[in-house]
Order: sequence, then structure tokens, then C-alpha cells
Amino acid sequence: MVTSQLQKYSSGKISLTGHSYVHTIATSAQFSDNTTGTRRHKAKQKTYSERLADRNRTKRALVRLLDESGDFEQADKVKSCGAKFSVVTCGEHILSRQAHFRCSFRFCPFCAGRRSQKFVDKYFPLTSLFIRRYSEFTGQTGRVTPCHLTLTQAHRIGETYKETRKRLLENFKKLNRNKFWNEHFAGALVAVESTLSNDGSHHAHLHLIAFRRSFFDVTLLRDEYLKITGDSHVLRLDEITDLQAGLKEVIKYSVKPQDIEKFSVEDLKQLLETKGAKNLFAIGEFAKFCAKYKQTDDEKAEFAVEKTDLALRDDDGEFIDWKCCPHCGKSVYEVPLTVENLIMFARNIEAIPKYRTPV
Repeated sequence: MVTSQLQKYSSGKISLTGHSYVHTIATSAQFSDNTTGTRRHKAKQKTYSERLADRNRTKRALVRLLDESGDFEQADKVKSCGAKFSVVTCGEHILSRQAHFRCSFRFCPFCAGRRSQKFVDKYFPLTSLFIRRYSEFTGQTGRVTPCHLTLTQAHRIGETYKETRKRLLENFKKLNRNKFWNEHFAGALVAVESTLSNDGSHHAHLHLIAFRRSFFDVTLLRDEYLKITGDSHVLRLDEITDLQAGLKEVIKYSVKPQDIEKFSVEDLKQLLETKGAKNLFAIGEFAKFCAKYKQTDDEKAEFAVEKTDLALRDDDGEFIDWKCCPHCGKSVYEVPLTVENLIMFARNIEAIPKYRTPV
């Protein structure tokens, strides 16, 4: 029963065994499976209004923490971020949305999505081409399979975020030099995530798009990781069948704005101590590929990001050309909005015309 449902939601690329060589599930599947065959549902997807409300709640908590820490300038920037928008609409469809100001602060919930999309646009062509050109680039036979690998580590009471992050990355560096790792993996794209545990301690862990050369019993990888860390063996390895969805899933961990609502001022200060540290980076043969491989014109055209702006702007940001709505063919126009208006429009699109700006 479990197998049939998993196959239904994972494009048929599922294999379940008592001692799984690897958890071969799609990152984007509706159900996930572990080595014991336990099934769990993905959380119900939130509506746009609910996601927007969550971001605003996180933003208010972040502004409060920055004010309490005395960083009033940064607090004002975060407060202004995404507070006003221009929406391109035909009156029936919201076609494009552009914020008047972005703060680009590392923990801003409104800037996180933009950073995530930039990383996806950068690494989707590189990961796709590395899989395609692996033998040609490395001179080795066979192929690589992208997997989502999650590595955690045991908590240590009293450890700061900077200390727990350093310990995690040092252990991962040792794993990256390990003979078993290099036999079975051809590099990876690594994302660093931090969460706040129930006891108030920071929990740093890694999410990777790891390029697996060959199958192996996942317990062997656990044993190698335990030898290196001395106290940590919890990891998870899932085969990715939808590369773009898997890439988005991994990258989001490096940019998401942490558990800000649970933070104290001291927690925020600890995270700011690592300002400038990379939360997303490539390793191994994949890193060499990213640095050296030059895309052909055909490959550039294949992975070109299509621009979705429906209105052109001049150097001063004013609209100079209007296009028609691709859904209904009607003329489009600009509507200046606040966040509160935007939430209302997400619930009632018919309210837009009364805010219309003449053009």
C-alpha cells in the first residue's frame, strides 16, 4: 500500500527495501519514506495571504529585535522593506509586483525569496549541465545522480551559534576528504541552516545536493560520519527526481529567515557575528565544474531566464511602454499599494480598479 502510493507521487522512481541502499524519493513528492517504511504527509500548502501574513509577523519581530539591540538604522530599513508596491494589473489578474524598496538584510523575510530565486537561476543550469557533462568533464565513466543529503550534529549545551556552526563545518570538511565519500560522491552544493531548539540552543545542520556516483548502503555513510564526529550519526539521503524542485528545496534552507519570532536579542547578535559567512557553496568536482565550465550558446539559450515584466521602465523608473494581459488581452495599468492593500487584493481582486493610477 505504501509502495503504490509513493510510486504514484514520485513518477514511479521508488524502491523500498528493509536496509535501503538510499532513500530513493523525490524531494517534491507528496509522501516521504524513511528506512522503516513510515509514511508522513507534507504540510498543507499555505495560501498567498497566509504566507504574506507570516512574513509580516516575522518582519515585525525582526524590527523589534533590531530596535532592542540599538541598531535603529537597520530597523528602519527592514521596516520600510516591501512596505509599498507597484502592481501591474488588468483589473482581473495581478500580473507583476515590484517593491519600491528592498533592504537586502540577511534575515529579512521579504528579501529571502529574491535571494533564493537568484541562487536557483544561477545553479539550475550548472547542476543540470554537470549531470549531463560529468563523464566529459571528469574523464570518468558512468554518471552521477543528484541526491538531497541532510547532515545534523548532536547538541552541546552552552555552545554559541558561531561555535556550533564551526564544529559542523569542520566535521563536514573531514567527511569531504574521507575515502568513502570521494568514492561515492562527485561533489555537492551545500546549504547551511540554523534553527532554535526547544532548550534555546542553536542547531546548525547541512542540506546538500550531493552528486552520487554509485549506490551504497546508507548505514555505511552513517558509520563514517559517526567516526568523524564521535557523537553524531543522524543523516538522511533522498534521490531527487525533479532537479529544479529539489534545488529550490535545498537552497531555501540557506536563505530562510530563521526562527526570528523565538529569538532573543542575544540570539540575533550571535547570528550577526557570522556576517559575511557563506551559507551556500559548492565543493569537490562540482565546484571545479562551476569555476571552469563555459556554457555554449545553445546551453545559454536553453537555460535563459525569461523576464516576466509586462511594462518597460526608463532610467527614472517610470513606465514607458505597456503590454496587454496574457490571460485576457486587456490593457494593463499600474496600481500603487501598501502591504495591507496587497493582502486585500489577494482576497478580492475586484477591489483593484478603484485604486487605479491614470497613465
